[in-house]
Amino acid sequence: MTDVIEADGNVIKTDGKGRVRMPADQREKLLEEFERSGISGPPFAAVVGVKYQTLAGWARKRRQGSQAKVL
Repeated sequence: MTDVIEADGNVIKTDGKGRVRMPADQREKLLEEFERSGISGPPFAAVVGVKYQTLAGWARKRRQGSQAKVL
């Protein structure tokens, strides 16, 4: 694992391929902020330092998980 320190002082862990490793609670907070922001996915992902595909995957899994709880 590699640590990347952002300008705001947050540490983002990445694996050898550069994929972001983030605890579930931190990922959930990021997704909540994304929903509140009103910003589209690609610009938001760039601001928080993750690839858009990663952000979209997290959001998709979150939606699928909440739908499974409703059923």
